[in-house]
Amino acid sequence: MRVAFVVGYFPALSETFVLNQITGLIDQGFEVDIYANWTRAESKMHPDVIRYGLLDRCTYFNPPQGKLKRLLSSLYLLPGNLHRGPSVLLDALNVFKYKQDAMSMKLFYAALTLLKQNGGSKNRDYDIIYCHFGQNGNLGLFLKEKGLLSGKLVTTFHGFDMSAYIKSYGRNVYSRLLEKGDLFLPISRRWRTELVSMGCPEEKIAVHRMGIDPGQFTQSDKNGKGPARLLSIARLVEKKGLEYAIRAAAEAIRLGKDIRYDIIGDGPQRGQLEQLIAESQTGDRIRLLGPKNHEEVKQLIAKADLFLAPSVTGADGDQEGIPVAIMEAMACGLPVLSTYHSGIPELVEDGVSGFLAPERNVEKLAQRIAELAEDPVRRSKMGEAGRRIVEQQYNLEQLNLKLGQMFRTFSSPRKGSQAGQSGETQQGRTGRPGVQVSAKESF
Repeated sequence: MRVAFVVGYFPALSETFVLNQITGLIDQGFEVDIYANWTRAESKMHPDVIRYGLLDRCTYFNPPQGKLKRLLSSLYLLPGNLHRGPSVLLDALNVFKYKQDAMSMKLFYAALTLLKQNGGSKNRDYDIIYCHFGQNGNLGLFLKEKGLLSGKLVTTFHGFDMSAYIKSYGRNVYSRLLEKGDLFLPISRRWRTELVSMGCPEEKIAVHRMGIDPGQFTQSDKNGKGPARLLSIARLVEKKGLEYAIRAAAEAIRLGKDIRYDIIGDGPQRGQLEQLIAESQTGDRIRLLGPKNHEEVKQLIAKADLFLAPSVTGADGDQEGIPVAIMEAMACGLPVLSTYHSGIPELVEDGVSGFLAPERNVEKLAQRIAELAEDPVRRSKMGEAGRRIVEQQYNLEQLNLKLGQMFRTFSSPRKGSQAGQSGETQQGRTGRPGVQVSAKESF
């Protein structure tokens, strides 16, 4: 079977869930190509990108950064390339039909790239066109309708695309996609409900979560002695809610609780958060540590007693999906203090694997920090419960096997393809058995 991934950036260290699905499908014997708007110059590339030779599988559309540059460049390129596919290129600029997708010029640059290759020696006949994020689903639909890619169209929705993007461009931004797309895989029940409310037929939706490899994370032995160590790992942006975590930790300290709180990460709110910490007058008990490498992060998690992730809805409407950082903390046996936000309650069970508080509720967060700071036995029980949840429901290997079986069940057979073997266990190059997926689960 052949799968075309349609994504924004590749490779992107912040989107390892895309990379993990790509390598997981390759391990099962799928042929995978990647279509990305941009490449991203990472200071450090994930080793799997090299190990699987993924850059050789990539086609980049590379529209210029900045709307004005894209517009001027497209006006320059259009006359000299119109002969390649006049109806396709002109339609890509039709703002009345495609609205924001045409105005961004991304349709134009994607179409031009594939028309220049003219089909070439690269076979663009796929079983599945798999788009990550709704806006890339719109792009995938355009490329399919214009005959530049072929296959069943599948779109995964995450967080930003179901919140801030819709707030910016309206609830009809995916109307054509929801009508014409073949299958939708929201990462949470929360987004499944939202898709149904936007008019998506329920039979086209199946929740498929992102996951991690629990085997890469070890549970540390906590002796309960010394201060309770709190930890957050996040980009320093509004929706991570770190302002409220800092205020809550400071309040717990003022109540006499012996805690230390470290925050790993960087981002635009760093200056604001540094000022907030200074104003809290808690000395060095609350620290912004900046970005850390993988080994340093592992060491800090090993020392931690409680993971804080009090996500909030941003002023622009931006929301989380289900943060991978929470899954990783739970895999390490840490109880989690988070919020009733987006799909987080589907991962963190209040009172079982941690506690949940309303968004921006500093008082409730401080209360829960104080409770867990003084109760190492309860922290341990919650950490064990969280580890089991990740192992059973967010196990990356099992999720990838299920995705592979879902694609086999869902796609129609092509000549020479093994697609369409509904209900049969499959084996890929790894020799690992596939996961049985019924039609009800798949569709």
